Amino acid sequence: KGSDDEVLTLASGVPSWATAGGGSTAYLATATASDDNIVTLGDSVFTSAYDTYLINCHFLKPTTNNQVMAMRLRVSSADVSTSIYYGAETGNRFTTSNNPFDYGGKAQDVAYMRWGVGMSSTATFEGSFQMWLYNPLSTSAFKNYQWRYQYPSEGGAPSAFITAIGAGYARTTSALTGISFSMAGFGSNINTGIFELFGFKNS
Repeated sequence: KGSDDEVLTLASGVPSWATAGGGSTAYLATATASDDNIVTLGDSVFTSAYDTYLINCHFLKPTTNNQVMAMRLRVSSADVSTSIYYGAETGNRFTTSNNPFDYGGKAQDVAYMRWGVGMSSTATFEGSFQMWLYNPLSTSAFKNYQWRYQYPSEGGAPSAFITAIGAGYARTTSALTGISFSMAGFGSNINTGIFELFGFKNS
């Protein structure tokens, strides 16, 4: 009989108990929004054990209708609000009349990274996103990120569902300590949202 932290293995036809391996992916942290202006994953959530991080967000909804998602990185336990963010995004809308159309945008030298366009605050409509962040502890390179964002358009009865993909970088060589999210350029609240952070081992 093995203990709680062991698994049954088989070698040369002989079964034995061994300590379970941790795998290459690790759950690191969760932040839950409840009508908050800023939701932060941190601080010191990034470690030398991982070079690549995934933030998975679901049940996302703004407090006020027609708000745009925004992101900032953190250095020394504080949001970086200077004009260091660059990015480009492309996407597609599927409307209630089944008439899809494309859209795109870009940003540079801005004080936060914005994603998409305004989304609905209606209770039955929620968004989600996945964001990848690379080498946040590097002190010799700018910080690269990319995202995929799925959400309803603005209004009490949204006329479109929008999907967007984008990528960019932040012009800082400082080691990051965390990441923050908000709405409307950090001027409006996130009503609901679960933000989960995962790390991928570098060896």
